[in-house]
Amino acid sequence: NDLRLRPKHSNQHEERQMYSPHPPCCQIPACKKCSETNQFCVKLGSCGIRKLEDYRARIMLFAALLSFGGIVLNTIPVVAISEDREARKAAAWVIAESTVNGTDSNFWFGLSGVVVQQFGETQNIDWGNAQCDESIDESGCEECRDASESAYSTAIMGLITSIPQFLTGVTNN
Repeated sequence: NDLRLRPKHSNQHEERQMYSPHPPCCQIPACKKCSETNQFCVKLGSCGIRKLEDYRARIMLFAALLSFGGIVLNTIPVVAISEDREARKAAAWVIAESTVNGTDSNFWFGLSGVVVQQFGETQNIDWGNAQCDESIDESGCEECRDASESAYSTAIMGLITSIPQFLTGVTNN
């Protein structure tokens, strides 16, 4: 059931065969019907630039390398979800320094909390346990917490969807 294509522009002297295995999602009949055998998809898939056909493998390899870079970059926000202090510091979304009344403070903001270093101590505070009160900018604290917590699903979905994209680039090479 693998797909074998013969380019339209091949002539009688040169016949080239292209082989492409079906993607794993085509094991599901409904998925195959909606994508692989759908006439719109077949017509769209037959479009291309003939001059680039000889470079297809290189182009797809380059696309796979870009997708791999995307996986690496998508891993950083997922690490920022960690509750580990060192992971939060390494993958911080925002790093801030503050001096109030001669006291230096450092902050590393992650998606699941903040690391605060002041008075020679380091605290690892989860957003669920953060005390946003009058001693700090309460509205800013709450806005930061809400924005960080709302990015959880985006970070996770970004990583999950970048993996099939990479695998598609590798299998089309």
